[in-house]
Amino acid sequence: MHPEANRSQLPRERDMAGETERSVLCQICQQPKPRGEVFHGDLIHGPVREAIRKRYPNWSDDHYVCAADLHRFRTEYVEDVLKEEKGELTTLEQQVVALRSQERLYEATGAGGIFA
Repeated sequence: MHPEANRSQLPRERDMAGETERSVLCQICQQPKPRGEVFHGDLIHGPVREAIRKRYPNWSDDHYVCAADLHRFRTEYVEDVLKEEKGELTTLEQQVVALRSQERLYEATGAGGIFA
């Protein structure tokens, strides 16, 4: 068999951003994730971007964040806003925040969901 024949099966080396042909390194959790489960930093805006940069000062627009970590930051942001407005969240409000955040994650990844 020709040495080039199995080239697609060989693991590719990571480039400086932690990318391979099939996966991208999330700069938050430091885990390789499938390309469909990460977001490029230039797609993250506003207070969520500020929250990420506050906790991870070296994170930049050139880096990636996985869907799970982005979901966590979005949920924390919504909870913080609601706490500022009301002072405290009820259990039901926490569940609604989690559901809406999960729904936005599904929408962003094309999975649809209960609020679609």
